Amino acid sequence: MRQVFESIIILGISVTLFRTFAAEGYLISTGSMAPSLLGYHKRVECPTCHYTFPRGVPVEDSPATLNANVHADPDQVDFLTVDDFASSRGEFCSCPNCGRHEISLAAFPKNEGDQLLVHKNVFDVRDPHRWEVVVFRNPDDPAQPYVKRVVGLPGETIRLLGGDVYAGGQLQRKPLSAQQGVRIPVDDHAFQPDETDPNWRPRWTAARKDSRWSTSPGRMVFQPDDETAGALDWIQFRNWITDGGRHTTEVPLLKRSLELPAAANGLVSFDANRRRLIAQGAMPAELRDELLSLNDDVETDKAILDLFERSHVAPITDTYGYNRDDAAAKDFPVHDLMVEFQVEPSDEGTFVVEMSDDQHTFVCQFQRAENRVSLLVDRETRPIREATLPKPKDEKERKPLTIEMSVMDRQVLVAVDGQVLFEPLMYAASKESRPSARSPVRLGASGGDVSIRDLRLYRDVYYTPKHESETREFVLGPSEFLVLGDNSPVSVDSRAWDHPAIDRSTLIGKPFIVHLPSRQAKIDLLGESRYIRLPDFSRVRYIR
Repeated sequence: MRQVFESIIILGISVTLFRTFAAEGYLISTGSMAPSLLGYHKRVECPTCHYTFPRGVPVEDSPATLNANVHADPDQVDFLTVDDFASSRGEFCSCPNCGRHEISLAAFPKNEGDQLLVHKNVFDVRDPHRWEVVVFRNPDDPAQPYVKRVVGLPGETIRLLGGDVYAGGQLQRKPLSAQQGVRIPVDDHAFQPDETDPNWRPRWTAARKDSRWSTSPGRMVFQPDDETAGALDWIQFRNWITDGGRHTTEVPLLKRSLELPAAANGLVSFDANRRRLIAQGAMPAELRDELLSLNDDVETDKAILDLFERSHVAPITDTYGYNRDDAAAKDFPVHDLMVEFQVEPSDEGTFVVEMSDDQHTFVCQFQRAENRVSLLVDRETRPIREATLPKPKDEKERKPLTIEMSVMDRQVLVAVDGQVLFEPLMYAASKESRPSARSPVRLGASGGDVSIRDLRLYRDVYYTPKHESETREFVLGPSEFLVLGDNSPVSVDSRAWDHPAIDRSTLIGKPFIVHLPSRQAKIDLLGESRYIRLPDFSRVRYIR
């Protein structure tokens, strides 16, 4: 009810501003800014974990009554083509939350893209900031507006390297607001497959058998006992997927040969020279059982079971549930992550958030009795950052804390209730290559009760190269900007254009609200099922 009430207020403000000031509405058609801004899409519910996510549909499948630059009363909404890439061909999709593949799209109706309210005068008095979303005219077709995110400013030399943006050789780091705007969901603990699924294991697991952590979908609780009161009790994330994946997993098997069934073709192989049992993607439980039935020695059974478990823990990559599975020829590993949750710690003990980018480990300690927060790096015992949490005046004012911790762009941020606690910790890149992130986050507690809910893990945008080499530089003139789409694998933007930069004169304005969204609702009328458009207040939001 509160969300509906807030959405109505935002809608009212947007309409008032629209009629009072120089604002204009645009409708997004395609998905180069997904998932932050959506084009035409289907809202898919995963049959395995019941997580709902948007899946793009091709522009040519959009309703024929909508054409470029058509105005629709009463809101004078223009049709906005973000790019011409149909990022969602195919009849199946994959869940970005649990990894379930081959989810049929047939049963889900199509929804219109986001409608943007754009402030047209803001760039008359200032230039766009880096990471700001802008609407501009296509330089080759001024009648066609685009929406992208600014990453390069006038006079800069921009390079994209390792998924990050460099200006003049310096890594450009996102502030908290920009991270919140671009972050892409990896895991929502409230949505989990049934534990009876043979291809599923919980993603958050206790580090020890006598752990005092208990979990249920959407909630975790820690209750210490006398024997374990002093030691940190950890629960850690692993990126378990039910099926699919492009990763390769190997385990040793000291045999000269191995009998493999026909079902193993392309999924499991045996390298006799290297004595390795190899899986491509996640090994299906059915194939595991068939392999076990064909091989009866203890060593082989152990290797098969080990490979099954290891193959389901996949690296976190730059895949998008919005796109078709083959939208990108290659998956890039992503190490830049953010964890967010609400926590109710007691007045005693310690609560800890630990994140790793596979080169450094960052530990944020919350000691509620002293209302002190400390940040430590690797195995150092001396905090590198410290802050104090304000104490509530009385118990009636005590409420759960919303904690956000991110390791993005070689920068560590910690925020409580939307406020950054201390100066961000910036660090240099290592020359050594990094392994893929499979277990990058864990939570620890000791000495006091802790209750966690709304636990989510996000990743940063990985800006993929449009060419085989990442050595290309973009040199910007005194009035030029470099712009990219958040849906990097499929976005047609500065990386692909013959003239990459856009000039200041092409800027239309700044989109600031997604307003007047709709969804398709199914009704049964005279024995037939039909879909009608209804307001979707859950999609009303400010644009970051």
